[in-house]
Amino acid sequence: MLLGPEHPLTLQSGHLLALSLYRLGRHKDARTVIRGVASSQYSLACARQGTGQTRKAQPVIEAAANTRTAELGTDHPDTADAQPLLAQVLWSLGKQGRAAEAALLAVQTREALLGPDAAETQEANELLTSILNK
Repeated sequence: MLLGPEHPLTLQSGHLLALSLYRLGRHKDARTVIRGVASSQYSLACARQGTGQTRKAQPVIEAAANTRTAELGTDHPDTADAQPLLAQVLWSLGKQGRAAEAALLAVQTREALLGPDAAETQEANELLTSILNK
């Protein structure tokens, strides 16, 4: 493997492959590819955020969140998982308003999917509270 699944050029190639499959009428295959791309984007954003490369993490997690929302819908667990990381990245960059929006979406989605007492919902609530109280 030369570049790896999370390399930006690999991700770009995945997007182009999905577009080509879609244009060929292979919609199911295109969705499978784009979901894999979104998963890799999420992993890359986690790695960048975890190593202090927050500015580089922002466009990647935004792309992952947008892809997951478009492909899976706002009420899907994978979409809900992307929102807290997006909120953390935006908050780290001083974008409190956008961070609060992402955290609120995470809370709302997790409450609907998992209930208000789930650990994931509580974590999202804590993040939102932290962002709003800064």
